[in-house]
Amino acid sequence: PAAVLFLAQLAFVNHVLEFIPSPLALRIMLDNLGDFHFGLCFVLSAAVLVQTYRTVKTPELRQQMKWVTRGTAIAVLPYFVLQSVPRLSGLVPDTYVDFAIFPLVLLPISFGYAIHRYRLMDVDIIFKRGVTYTLATACIIGLYATFAVLVGELLGSGFETVSGVARVVATIVAALLFAPIKDQFQATGTTSGKRSSTLAAR
Repeated sequence: PAAVLFLAQLAFVNHVLEFIPSPLALRIMLDNLGDFHFGLCFVLSAAVLVQTYRTVKTPELRQQMKWVTRGTAIAVLPYFVLQSVPRLSGLVPDTYVDFAIFPLVLLPISFGYAIHRYRLMDVDIIFKRGVTYTLATACIIGLYATFAVLVGELLGSGFETVSGVARVVATIVAALLFAPIKDQFQATGTTSGKRSSTLAAR
């Protein structure tokens, strides 16, 4: 369903569906179907979590799943009932939008609380990976922007074709350089972490 909705939206944006008598009604219908599909995926995800919680036998795992399951259910049900279903039926629930969207904040809160309390993930590793990818991405964007500006200044506006090829080459080079730069930052972060741990142990 998601692929069908995406293709329909793409066809509408590219004026492929101009033969339809009422394009505005089609756009509204596609938006409503997309919102309903979004809310339905939320509800199905919550149902999967509830089913998993009911089938878990280990008390510790049930305790871990409790916060995630309840937080997800409380967050997604108001959105589906007050936002997705009314829009599909043709209603625009302006007065219910805040009540529908605000509970979604419980999703990251419940997951974050469960992760922090029960150590479901290694937070240090996740943080280091996030910093590594952020630094690598920033370096690549900087190199790409510098290369594109230099090419534009050197070639001028009379070489649009060459400039376009240069941008493609810059994109390929940036993609090839991302992994080595990311690995270098990761190795540097790992070395610094080991040194900090050694000094703390002393």
